[in-house]
Amino acid sequence: MKKFINYSVLLLLGFALGMSSSHLVKGRHFRPPPHDMKDGPRDPSEHFVERLTKHLKLDEDQKAKALSIFKVQHEKLEEIRKQTVPQFESIREETRKGIRELLNSEQQSIFDSSHGDRLGRRPHFGRRPPRFEE
Repeated sequence: MKKFINYSVLLLLGFALGMSSSHLVKGRHFRPPPHDMKDGPRDPSEHFVERLTKHLKLDEDQKAKALSIFKVQHEKLEEIRKQTVPQFESIREETRKGIRELLNSEQQSIFDSSHGDRLGRRPHFGRRPPRFEE
């Protein structure tokens, strides 16, 4: 039962941190939509200009200016993301250490092995909590 509670707490903390960081950093309105990836990743600024053009019937001059505005704002958002990522990572590490302190030595070993490979491999937001095999 204690093992179940520990995993439940870990899962809830991971979910809460993941959801809050996702909404704070990326924001719902700046995510590019799914698209055909055969031409590579799509610039989100172009997508937003296309939507504005369709909705507001922008002329070519307005489209060019809107694209410029979106690109500048996207760069500003990227700068903010670069500044806040270390803060979120610090909170995640603090949480991980707190959870680890709750565990006995056997649990710590399992916890460490499930976190170790994920931490080095995914240095960005949106990390999922570790999956534990039964």
